[in-house]
Amino acid sequence: MEKIREDRRVLYSLRDAKKPYDTWSEAERTAADRVCRWFDVLGLLDSLKLLDRRIIDRFYAIPVVELWEICEPHVLSQLEIRGRSHFWELRQLVQQLQCVKKNHPAFSSTKWPWHPRKC
Repeated sequence: MEKIREDRRVLYSLRDAKKPYDTWSEAERTAADRVCRWFDVLGLLDSLKLLDRRIIDRFYAIPVVELWEICEPHVLSQLEIRGRSHFWELRQLVQQLQCVKKNHPAFSSTKWPWHPRKC
């Protein structure tokens, strides 16, 4: 995940600037694609239970959800080109992690719940 740290920074700056997807440069779209690909792999590792979900939930839930909000237009454009299976694991991971962000102690002012993926 460290390899995409700069790409993540680029995407956060797009969000902060409220730059519409149709005005993104090729480099910005490439950054989005790299982040989505890495998170797609993370989603695969999660679905195969090859990583402890507590690590994913505590360390990656917020970046995955926030970066999804930025990258969703890119993913949708790629689905039109590459088909419905493209970024499948990423899309499933985002659904799993939506509640984790809501349940995160930084936002909920409580301890970690036993099942942070449940709303």
